[in-house]
Amino acid sequence: MHLKFAFRPARTRASSSWILLVLLMHLACQSWDKFWLDGAVTSFSFEPGTTRLGRSVAATISGDQIIVQLPYGVGNTALIATFETRAEAVYVGDTPQTSGKTMNNFSSPLIYKFSLPGGNSRIYTVTLYQTIPISDTGQSGCYDVSTQQTCSAVGATFPGQDAHYPNVPNARGIQTQSANALYPNDYLNDDTLTGLTWKACDEGLTGATCTGTTSTMIQSAGSTSCTALNALNGGAGYGGRADWRLPNLRELIGFYKYDSATTSLDTALFSGPAAFTDRWSSSVILPAATQGLRVNAQMGVSSTGTNYAVRCVAGGAYPTAEWNDIGDGTVRDSRSGLMYQKCSFGQNNDTTCSGSVTAVTWQNALGYCDGLALAGRKWRLPNIAELVALLDLTRTTTPYIDLANFPGTPADGATQYHYWSSTTAPNNANYSNLVSFSVPHIAGMDTKGNSVVGSNNYVARCVSGP
Repeated sequence: MHLKFAFRPARTRASSSWILLVLLMHLACQSWDKFWLDGAVTSFSFEPGTTRLGRSVAATISGDQIIVQLPYGVGNTALIATFETRAEAVYVGDTPQTSGKTMNNFSSPLIYKFSLPGGNSRIYTVTLYQTIPISDTGQSGCYDVSTQQTCSAVGATFPGQDAHYPNVPNARGIQTQSANALYPNDYLNDDTLTGLTWKACDEGLTGATCTGTTSTMIQSAGSTSCTALNALNGGAGYGGRADWRLPNLRELIGFYKYDSATTSLDTALFSGPAAFTDRWSSSVILPAATQGLRVNAQMGVSSTGTNYAVRCVAGGAYPTAEWNDIGDGTVRDSRSGLMYQKCSFGQNNDTTCSGSVTAVTWQNALGYCDGLALAGRKWRLPNIAELVALLDLTRTTTPYIDLANFPGTPADGATQYHYWSSTTAPNNANYSNLVSFSVPHIAGMDTKGNSVVGSNNYVARCVSGP
C-alpha cells in the first residue's frame, strides 16, 4: 500500500501571500517614488515684496511645465521666485536656489532641477509669459447726450457706459507717492497692477509737491530726458531704478484719469498742473516716424518736433501683441485677457467680416454692444483704454490694426470710420473719445448727439471680459 501526502494548498496559500506582499511592497515603492517625483514642487510664485505688485502671482504647474503669467512692467531679467518643494536641493544650472532669495533672469525659459531623497531628481521648465493688464479709466459718472446723470438713470437708454463698469477690466493700481529709502529726494508712484513705476513729477518739476516750471520738449528730447534718469545716483538710477524711459501710448493712456472737468491728472496721487497738459508718448506713426502720439483729454497726433510735457516711466520692455482668433466671431488678446468682436457693427460676424461697416450714434453703439448675442458672452462698448489697445503701431500702412484678426476694418480716413468708446470726455459731457485706425490718431472727442451739423455717426466694435 502506498501512502501519498499532499500539502500543495497550504504551500500555495503561503506562496501567494508572499507574492502578494512583495507585489504590494513594490507598488508602494513605486507610489512613493511617484509621490516624490510628481510632487517635487507644490507651488511656484512671485510675491509682492519682489515685484511691486499688489498681489501674489502663482504659476500653473502641469507635468514638467511651470508657467507664470506676470505683468510686463515688473520686467523679467531680475526676479526672485518663491516655491514649496519636497526636494533636498534645487538648482538652476549649477546655481543653488533658495526660495524667496535667489534672483534669476527669466527672459528665456529656465530649467529647474529638484534633487529628491534616494538620488532621484525631477526637472521642470519654468516659462514666464508677460501680460499687459489694462486698467479702468477712473470715470465714475454716466451721461446722456449732453449732461451727467446717475448711472441708474441712464442704464436703459444709454447702457454699458464706462462708469457702468467700475474697476473693469481691472481696478487702477497707481499708488500714492513714495520715496526710495536710499534716495529720499526721488519721488515715485508705483503701479501695483502693471508693475510700472511713474516719476512723481513732469520733467522740470521737483520735490514732493512738484515745484518749478514744466519743461516742454520735442519727442526725442523727451526720450533722452527719461533715459538720463538711469545714470543718476551713481548709476543706480532715479529712485534706485535704472529702467526709465518715455512711456508708450497705451501706458500713457493708463496714466491718465478720465474723471475731472479741470484736469486728467489724478490729483489725489500726483501734484502738478491744474489744467489739461499734453504729454509725449514714445509712439510714432510708421513708416516716416515724423509724427508722434501725445495724450491729454484731447488725445491726438503731432509732429515729433513739437514741444510738449514729459512724464517718465520705469518698467520692463513692452511685449509684442498676441491675438488669437477663436473662430466664433471673437478674437482674444492673450496679453490682456480681453475678448474683442472680430467684426464691426454692420458686418456679419463671420470669417471674413462680410457686409458693410455701418456708422451709428453713440447711443446706438452703446445699445448694440450691450445687447450683442455673440459666443455666449456679455459685451460692452470698449472704454478708451480698451479701444486704444487695438491700435497696431508696428504697421506701416493703413488701417493701423491687425487685419489678419480684424478683417474689413476701414482703411478710409473719413471721419465716419472713427470708432466710438464708452468714455465721455471729462471736460465736456457733449463729447466722447474716438479712435481712428486709418490715420492713425486718437480723435480726442466728438459730439455724441446728431442735432448739430453732420450726423456724428461713427463705428462700433465690442469688447468682453476679462
